[in-house]
Amino acid sequence: MEAVFAIVLLLGAVVAANILYGLYSKIPLAFYQIGMGLLFTLLPLYHHYQLDPSIFLYAIITPLMFNDAQNTSRRSLSRNLGTTLSLAITLVVVTVLVLGFSIHALLPLFTLPLAFALGAIVSPTDAVAVKSITASISLPKRIMNTLENESLFNDATGIVALALSLAAFRTGHFSLGQGITDFLYVFLGGLLVGAVLGYLIVHLRILLRHLNIGAVQILLPIQILTPFVVYFIRHIRYFSGGGCGADPWHRAGPFKVDFN
Repeated sequence: MEAVFAIVLLLGAVVAANILYGLYSKIPLAFYQIGMGLLFTLLPLYHHYQLDPSIFLYAIITPLMFNDAQNTSRRSLSRNLGTTLSLAITLVVVTVLVLGFSIHALLPLFTLPLAFALGAIVSPTDAVAVKSITASISLPKRIMNTLENESLFNDATGIVALALSLAAFRTGHFSLGQGITDFLYVFLGGLLVGAVLGYLIVHLRILLRHLNIGAVQILLPIQILTPFVVYFIRHIRYFSGGGCGADPWHRAGPFKVDFN
């Protein structure tokens, strides 16, 4: 019952944040949501509240990223693929390094591996946050598309950087070669699994239409279940990188990593 009550409060906070944003839209919606979260820390229920990260990824992030990736233009993605991957990989790595060294210099209690781990956590942006923060800013369409596309891929870099940082913290050793191997496995593995599952699901829907059983009560549940099925299968196969969970058509998704 406590969990149900907590979820109801969270939904109420989302509604309240949207109402405030409707009244004063100059402040990004994400900031209102962060503010509601800070207010919730004053409630005794949330003083020691713990949310399983796997539930957060599976029940919240997966459908959000799936919906956002569906609205991504394939033509825009292919046209700006070089820039997108440069931001998703190079920029995230540089940001992790800058944040890591800065945090270690300001707070010497943070060892370099832990500082890099913190940088890896906060560096990758997500598509939902980018769209929310830039909603009231007039930016060229090409720049907006690039930022949104980049946020669909950058988690693979952040996840690998986090795993390497934690491994270096535990063992005291850092392996660049292992990092590159892990990144290729996470990123390319996610692309492959996402592409195969996307192909199968799309052709299943086409087949149902050809058989005249493509009614809304059949296709709609398939559409709703698609991101969860893709995420579940990808998790079983341990492909935890970009491109598998959010949208099989655009090969992008949330991530889960196994550090064992």
